[in-house]
Amino acid sequence: LPATAVPAFRSAVEAVLRMDAERLEGLLERASVSLGQMRLLSDLVVPLVERIGEGWIKGQVKVAQEHVATAVLRTFLGHIARPIALHPRAPVLVVTTPSGQHHELGAIIVAAAATGIGWARRRNWGRS
Repeated sequence: LPATAVPAFRSAVEAVLRMDAERLEGLLERASVSLGQMRLLSDLVVPLVERIGEGWIKGQVKVAQEHVATAVLRTFLGHIARPIALHPRAPVLVVTTPSGQHHELGAIIVAAAATGIGWARRRNWGRS
């Protein structure tokens, strides 16, 4: 984890554990400005999702905490995955999850990263 992202990461984990959706959302918004989209994803969002998953497996993160974090991340990432302006002939990336998959954050992270570098995208977050 890069040193520049450590304070935001710690605060994000704390917000998840406290189930403080508003704090987590604000932190993500501020980090998107200070880090930029790609570093936000690689230096904060991916490590946070990994930490939540590991914490859930170890019993350190409760299901309700994971659900609050996922809801905030899904909404936030869905917004940044929407490109503001793309070239009409931008390459298209199809982003999906396997049928029946309930964990779509990985696909949303990929969509956000792709739009951050100029790809248009089509999405299907695990819905058949």
